[in-house]
Amino acid sequence: MTEPVRIGVVGAGAIAQLAHFPVLGKMRGAKLVAIGDNDRPKARALADRFDIPDVYTDIEDLLEHPDLHAVVVATPNHLH
Repeated sequence: MTEPVRIGVVGAGAIAQLAHFPVLGKMRGAKLVAIGDNDRPKARALADRFDIPDVYTDIEDLLEHPDLHAVVVATPNHLH
């Protein structure tokens, strides 16, 4: 068996909560490993809810995560 694709999500808003986290959390071959949002308490609560080990408030720190393979940008369009 190959190792899962380790994914980080930038953004802890509605689209991430309603679409990205539930789907990615159940997807075979994928593992959520990090969430980044400038609202740390909100990000921490979501990380706990979806069993995501690492929380960041700085996108540069998230991108330097040693086990990250891919990032989903789940921020409002004007912030992409």
